[in-house]
Amino acid sequence: LLALSLALILVASLTGCFKKDEPTPTDEPQAPVQTDPIQADPTDAPTEAPTEAIITPPTYEIVKGIVDANNLNVRSNPSTDSTVLSQLPVDLEIDILEQRPIGDTNWGRIGEMTLPNGTKISGGWINLHYVKIAGEEDPEPTEPVGGTTGNTGSDTVIAKGTITAVLLASWNDKAMMRTDLTFFMAQQYTTFRWKQRGEAVELVLNGEHLGHYYLCEQIKVDKNRVPDGYVLEIDYRAKETNGDIFFVSNISQLNFVLKDPEPEKGTAEYNYAKDYINKAEKDLSEGNAEEYRSYMHMESFVDWYLNQEFSMNMDACFFLSVYMNIGEDGKLYMGPLWDFDIAFGNDVFDANDNLIPEGFYIYNSDRSKLWMKVLRNDEEFLKILKERYAAMRADKDNILAHIDEVAAAQRESAVLNDMKWHKLCKAGATREQILKAYDAEVQFLKDWVEGRFAWLDQNIPNL
Repeated sequence: LLALSLALILVASLTGCFKKDEPTPTDEPQAPVQTDPIQADPTDAPTEAPTEAIITPPTYEIVKGIVDANNLNVRSNPSTDSTVLSQLPVDLEIDILEQRPIGDTNWGRIGEMTLPNGTKISGGWINLHYVKIAGEEDPEPTEPVGGTTGNTGSDTVIAKGTITAVLLASWNDKAMMRTDLTFFMAQQYTTFRWKQRGEAVELVLNGEHLGHYYLCEQIKVDKNRVPDGYVLEIDYRAKETNGDIFFVSNISQLNFVLKDPEPEKGTAEYNYAKDYINKAEKDLSEGNAEEYRSYMHMESFVDWYLNQEFSMNMDACFFLSVYMNIGEDGKLYMGPLWDFDIAFGNDVFDANDNLIPEGFYIYNSDRSKLWMKVLRNDEEFLKILKERYAAMRADKDNILAHIDEVAAAQRESAVLNDMKWHKLCKAGATREQILKAYDAEVQFLKDWVEGRFAWLDQNIPNL
């Protein structure tokens, strides 16, 4: 089990980068992440909240940068309330004269310059989240970079330049491994254009142990992640007052949030994504299989469906954390995968929705019926689905062995995490009591996975 290194803590300290969520594509940080209303539970509130941000002094060293988003606002002051003086085009090389972290945003001051279109600007302030700083590239990592589970239920973004990772707080996941298990399975049995990687870590901030987390790569458009195009998320909580850029699809009436990039409403980019999704829903609703097959990447839809259906992920019933990617090649890709803390039988709402590993959970959801019911009845989709499931089923022993391996590596971490957050046992529990409770959670997960395989073995071949 990795310990979160001093170097990572220094990155956080030097950049003031522990943030609740990413800023919008121009310069304004997104509103703080709101707890899912159906997850709100006063008994889950921690007695002590972790530190959320570190404010650092401005930096005056001149550095080179390249604008990484189109129409980046240049403001009169380092504040989203100040006047927009101009906008910078993507790929523009700039000199950053000063850096000033304020709250969740790292601002940079630029001087006078002439833009490629001949416009002269007298300088101003820009959001450095959308600037690639020289020497701070986002290289393809050779190994996974770390993990999370544990505390307040919200995710924390760690960023330095364009390098971003997420500390996933598995507040609801007492086994502390459901996301790790999903990513492990995705690495083995899917053909997504990008597959996230992560690893469990201990989080220590300002000398205080804050629990066990899963540190993983954040979903974004980048040459080493989702390679191109638009990333969209279905999220029923989307609101304009929260700064979300989204549209409601014509037929399914779902909220499609433009996550990366985040074009302003009404722009050509925004309308392109909106029109694309509405056409897809029209073709699906009318059963135009030949048409939707021409631009939907069927294998990615199968991979997404199989992982979500196998785990009976409650969020994946087209509530939230349902991602799609419109590629530059004009195809629609499903994924990447995200948010599995209430999957694999973790019925935290006592609704008996996924406690028993039986049934086609995603397929029978009302919210996903237009997309998943139509596709799962498609002959081409079913053919790939059966092939994918056979490969996964043949590797069942390795999946169960992975659960054992992760559990053994993080048992002591489970003790420290529970002493901080009391999710397994009440305050004052002994080490032995916590370990017994943790082992029971792991055994439940293993039994659930075996039960799910048994049920799918009897039903997928008959589709």
